[in-house]
Amino acid sequence: MPLALRSLGSGSSGNSFVATNGDQAIVVDAGFSKRRMVAELRHLQDSGLSLAAIVLTHEHFDHSRGAIELARVSGAPIVATRGTLNALAEGLSDPTIARIAVGSTESFDIASFSIGFRPVRHDAQEPVGLSIAADDSVAVIAIDLGTASKADADWMSNCDLLVIESNHDSTRLMNGPYPGHLKRRIAGRLGHLSNDQAAACIAQAVGVGRARVIWLAHLSEVNNTRTEALHRARREVADTEIAVAVCARDRPSLTWSSGRQFRQATLW
Repeated sequence: MPLALRSLGSGSSGNSFVATNGDQAIVVDAGFSKRRMVAELRHLQDSGLSLAAIVLTHEHFDHSRGAIELARVSGAPIVATRGTLNALAEGLSDPTIARIAVGSTESFDIASFSIGFRPVRHDAQEPVGLSIAADDSVAVIAIDLGTASKADADWMSNCDLLVIESNHDSTRLMNGPYPGHLKRRIAGRLGHLSNDQAAACIAQAVGVGRARVIWLAHLSEVNNTRTEALHRARREVADTEIAVAVCARDRPSLTWSSGRQFRQATLW
């Protein structure tokens, strides 16, 4: 059965993805409101899918906002690193909410999915990137990371779909309206990838890997544009058949299946 991924939205206002395989689903990050995440659960159930887990990359509000309510309503466990779970400890005080702690370099099998964790550099307690594998297909989600090394690019290369952060244009950020401390945080080694940094990582990853579809995620509404991010990334894959698209910030947009090409909804 094909592995599939759907973007529910990715940006500073919220991040969430749904991976499916057969009749099983996992939610990766649940950064939208309680109401919206529960509505997405109902949509999954109406489609005959069972939610096996809610996997969190880190504790920041735009990745975890609806996770606890989603776990409460669905009965699915929250899977995250110990650092992330500790940061969410107050909200997880409800004993009915199941949680599974994993190390930032561990792998975890649930239902028909194999989930690999890799530590990333971001200003959270124990943030990770994820690989999601099923039936010899792999999707990698690498968002909210301030820097990406060659080793990170090598890890990202081992996938069919790569979801990578392309948060800001550096010039827009430096000349934009944000206060200085926030600009330094975003551009810092524990902040967010710029378009140039994302493009460099993509160039390294596609040079040695098998990725055929790339989604740019977590674009800043203020410091980036879809056009700029796409233009910069597509320069790196211009002589290939690799498809590059942008996840809409606040609504469902892209879908991908290992059994077919990705489908892109009208963006923004």
